[in-house]
Amino acid sequence: MLSPVTSLVDSTVRKNWTIALVKAKLEVMNYFRRTLPSLDALVYFEAAARHLNFTHAAKELHVTQVAVSKRVRTLEEDLGICLFERRGRGLVLTEAGKIFAGRVHAGLSFLEEGISVARGRANDRREIIQVAANENVNFFWLDPRVRDFQMRGNNAVVAVLSANNVADVIRSDTDLAIFYGQAAPEGWRAKPLFDEIIAPVAAPSYWQQLDAGLIPNATLLDYHREAPDWVNWRSQRQQLKESWGSSATIMQCSSYIQSVGLARAGNGIALGVLPLLEREISEGALRVRGGTGSATGHKYFLATPEGQAVQSATSELIAFLSERP
Repeated sequence: MLSPVTSLVDSTVRKNWTIALVKAKLEVMNYFRRTLPSLDALVYFEAAARHLNFTHAAKELHVTQVAVSKRVRTLEEDLGICLFERRGRGLVLTEAGKIFAGRVHAGLSFLEEGISVARGRANDRREIIQVAANENVNFFWLDPRVRDFQMRGNNAVVAVLSANNVADVIRSDTDLAIFYGQAAPEGWRAKPLFDEIIAPVAAPSYWQQLDAGLIPNATLLDYHREAPDWVNWRSQRQQLKESWGSSATIMQCSSYIQSVGLARAGNGIALGVLPLLEREISEGALRVRGGTGSATGHKYFLATPEGQAVQSATSELIAFLSERP
């Protein structure tokens, strides 16, 4: 039980914090009051700038011409600049007026949109799809397809979290995950996306130089496995021996992504996962050696959490990704 002194101190601290918070809020309010003209003045000016006529602006706003003229003059005095040149019954924006009119129009439009959203009248509310994926899958395969998905007019926001281990980025609000292995984890509704097919890949120029004997020993671009079921050059000892003998040099890379990047640059041969490198291969940046490659027995899966309803935007993304393996 707290002593009377301790309770008094706690009460005083809470009171001081409350007073400080109120003061901070008042300072923000007072700052805008000091720096911003009245909203009416900005609305009147924006209408006058569009019509270049006080009378027409007044009709639109359902006020008198005198009221518009007075508000604009007060605004000019407040800003310390001339916004219009008066020419008879017409108006011409000054250079400063043109710049100010553009910014006021943009600001009022944005404010109107924000109010519309707050009132629940906006028709463009966007669903957010939370996706978890391995960083290699995201870099080479998922990210380009997400861009295609959104460029085709799909309104959802796709937020991708990636890591070497997908489990590290699974959250309670994850809508969709891409898993690698022989099966998806328990608790997920999984759909096979594609098999893992591997083959040596390198820049076309590298293969040409290697075949011509201009490169005496092949350089194999390897990377550390982040999990036991990952595949790299060292895990493929038999293929390595059959294809390159003992003359090949292994160059250690910091990641799979770096190994592919160095292969594209003509620095060696990467062990490519062909479905992930579809674009690089089709565009000619990489060429496959060894026919159509070999299956590792692992797959990639699209999965949604069991016991959780799949929102419509997520279903659309799944359908889109499934059509473009």
